[in-house]
Amino acid sequence: VVFFVIFYLKKLTTQKIPPNGLMPLPEPPGKMPLIGHALVAAYELHLKCFEWQKTLGDIFMLHVGKRTVIILNSQKHVSELLQKRGVKYSSRSHSFLFWETFGRKHDYIAAPYNKWFKKIMPLVHGLFSQQKIEDYLDFIYECRYELLKILAEDSLSETNGFFPRDQFHYTTLNVILNIVFGTRTKGMTDPLYKKSCRNRWLHKRANDTASEFESVMGIFLEKVKNSDYGRDEDGKMMGDSCLAKDLLKQVDKGVISELEETTAATLTALIAAVSNDAEIQARAHDELDRVVGSSRLPTYNDLASLPYIRAITKEVLRWAPPLVMGIPHVIEEDDEYMGYHIPKNSIVAMNMYALNWNPSRFSNPSKFDPDRYLGVKESAATLAQGVSENRDQFSFGAGRRLCLGTRLAEAELELFSASILWAFRIERPSTELKPIDLTSFVQFGIAQWIKPFN
Repeated sequence: VVFFVIFYLKKLTTQKIPPNGLMPLPEPPGKMPLIGHALVAAYELHLKCFEWQKTLGDIFMLHVGKRTVIILNSQKHVSELLQKRGVKYSSRSHSFLFWETFGRKHDYIAAPYNKWFKKIMPLVHGLFSQQKIEDYLDFIYECRYELLKILAEDSLSETNGFFPRDQFHYTTLNVILNIVFGTRTKGMTDPLYKKSCRNRWLHKRANDTASEFESVMGIFLEKVKNSDYGRDEDGKMMGDSCLAKDLLKQVDKGVISELEETTAATLTALIAAVSNDAEIQARAHDELDRVVGSSRLPTYNDLASLPYIRAITKEVLRWAPPLVMGIPHVIEEDDEYMGYHIPKNSIVAMNMYALNWNPSRFSNPSKFDPDRYLGVKESAATLAQGVSENRDQFSFGAGRRLCLGTRLAEAELELFSASILWAFRIERPSTELKPIDLTSFVQFGIAQWIKPFN
């Protein structure tokens, strides 16, 4: 007790007073000695921040242990801080258990905004350029066909319906494995696929996750080294000090988790949303019948002529952001903003829920309504590079740490959504069942998933 009293008093006496007459940001009630707001912020933080916004405003701070966390609830503050002042606000925190667990040594997603990050950033972005996406289409089509086959077989065998999370996870995992490693798992019973799935249970297995994840990815890296995919233009294999090898080892940890889980979670939410609305499906079917017909599957080139399908995918990204608090940024130096002091090393988090459900911009934001995007022709990747007021949603992040796989994720979502709606009518196994609950979500891996349904 004496120790904690002394520790707390020392903390009080050493707390920094904002310089030059600046004000500290407002903070919610519930702050406790030593742990700050850790208890009140421990569950469904995005919803609590959405409520606190009504009394504290669009920007405020929390204290979690010794760290200050700045919450951004409006596009204005996202634009001003993460975009216009990106040079200050683009680092990452290594204090979060998730990033410590997955990010031993270097990790592109979790790396601070340092020389290593700047060195490999062009290489990583090169993997996901528009030209590269078009190069990956043949394999994406292959994964698409396998997904439709799995969904058809499960629809016939599971008479009580099924929850398609694992089917989508398997498909999106293989897409990103092929891009990074030039390989894939060989089925949902493949031991490597099952082992990769186990790493999503971070909250239960945090101590074992990093070493196990690295061992799984090490197997894939060996496949690269022993194939043409792992050779340079002269046919030489990657050496131990090769930058490409280092890139692959570090890209895999964050990129694979971010892209495959978030895309799979979004597809799962889309199925839930359209299964509750026969009119949305009917309009999608009419558009697909008119543009694609019944003799072939939709292609990437069809997407520009499928505005309602694109509107559906934009709406699901807005309505069910898979990373509800984004991936936190860190400010590397003290800053002044609107008369407030932003302390150095503060964690800066975007509340995707508040941004995407802003009632002043999206009428009736809880309703899944693709019509709100029918007039939007630009891609999410294009809009994310412009002014924040014109963005369709913020689920891909913002600033210099914008999701590097935005183009790939958007292409997968649109192509897989179009193909599923082309091939299937999505219904409950019994008309007596209640509609799917579209308000309940659960955390699984790094992403938020809609509560399981059949």
